[in-house]
Amino acid sequence: MLNKLINILAILTISLIGADRINILTDSFDFFVFTPFLLFSFLLVFLLVIYENHNLNMSWFMTNNYFVLFFSLYFITCIISIFFSIDIYISIKRFLLLVYLIFSSGILLSYFNNKNELKRILVKSSILGSIIFYIFNLILIANWFTNIDIDISIINFVPDQIAYFIPRLGGYTMDSNRGNVVLCFFTLILFLFNRQSKINFPIIVVNICFLLLSFSRTIYLLLFMILLYQLFITKKETRQSIFKSLIYGVLFFIITVSYLSINEYINLELALNERFDVFEISRFSSAGIHLKLIYEGFYKAFNDFKILLFGSGFGTSYLLIKGYYWSGVKYGNYHSLYITSLVESGFFNFVSIFMISFLIPMILDYKSYIFSFLFGLLFFNIFYQLIMEPLFWFSILLFYKFYYLDFNYEK
Repeated sequence: MLNKLINILAILTISLIGADRINILTDSFDFFVFTPFLLFSFLLVFLLVIYENHNLNMSWFMTNNYFVLFFSLYFITCIISIFFSIDIYISIKRFLLLVYLIFSSGILLSYFNNKNELKRILVKSSILGSIIFYIFNLILIANWFTNIDIDISIINFVPDQIAYFIPRLGGYTMDSNRGNVVLCFFTLILFLFNRQSKINFPIIVVNICFLLLSFSRTIYLLLFMILLYQLFITKKETRQSIFKSLIYGVLFFIITVSYLSINEYINLELALNERFDVFEISRFSSAGIHLKLIYEGFYKAFNDFKILLFGSGFGTSYLLIKGYYWSGVKYGNYHSLYITSLVESGFFNFVSIFMISFLIPMILDYKSYIFSFLFGLLFFNIFYQLIMEPLFWFSILLFYKFYYLDFNYEK
């Protein structure tokens, strides 16, 4: 009975891993979003630590000395940055949340010590997560295209958008970029571990369509790099399956967009111009803002020795960014995980996050399917950041867990 409850909580935790449109404390508590992930992961961690601690195998976490070294360095540099922080309260609060995100993922993965069982949990989570994603997208579409106004105090159904041209569908996540990273993860899991299922193909096709409907340049880059890497490491039969899913997904996307554009529900031309026309380093276009922020962050770090060495304080980069409409807002950042790490926690923090999220996994097992996702995330995080996203840390730890299981219990 307890094992079934743990499995259910694990599936709910993973399937709702980015659902920040849901605030269980209601919108009256907008200073803290108590997401379903935090709720279900807390219940899961509580059960595992109190009742199933004898089944927690943490040895996978310690399997590689270089990982332990740079993971420790990452935490140490984050802590040091807090002592030099320009807002110590913000730094402590965000660091504690970061610790919990990593700890909860680590405990979850430490319980599942059978590779096939872990795959089943991931597949079930990805199917459920995709379906919930669809439900949210359909409600967002209804709120955009109709007079229906669906409003619930614990759920934000206001869609992300490109000006007034087109809605950007991010499912249960407020930011369509972050939300579609989650959907991309679900899609990859289903393709890698559940290809034989009859329900698998239509879900993957719909997922691809929704990923394309995000109209996110960084999501397109993520998809392209994962696809490129998958073609490099997989066999001919798998490549054929990839192209089959991709072709159907693209056709579904073209049909959907064409219908909406012909019937003037969206302004496709203006949306595409806004997305892809301007790539100059300025504050007058979306792409330009991203590039400008990266430049400003790099300049800030290398022109202030204290910031370069110790950082401005974990989670405080928004206080350094001036001249943007969201300057001073706590969710503001340099739109690059690596630049934000460099500015907030210093050069050694930047090196350590690069090592544990990319270089060490590549050296350990570059043919790992999970590494193909990390490979895509490397490029995604150059132009965006997922440092406080539970999926980012979960996917990193998942790689090391699979590496440990493959190395010690080859199945």
